[in-house]
Amino acid sequence: LDRLLSAWLSQVYHRRVHSETRTSPLARYREVSPRYPDPELLRQAFLWRAERTVAKTATVSLLANVYE
Repeated sequence: LDRLLSAWLSQVYHRRVHSETRTSPLARYREVSPRYPDPELLRQAFLWRAERTVAKTATVSLLANVYE
């Protein structure tokens, strides 16, 4: 089943012209160059920390959002 799906995707779906974009998904993918975040900005984002206390209702509040 995986081989059939993969074959259909590569031979049919990726080559068929889409009605909204007027181009095939494969051509559209090749047009767009990937954008990568600045490594320093990414490093800073993952170093961010905040201490929170779990409420009696088993929730945590962070930046006006409540998480269970």
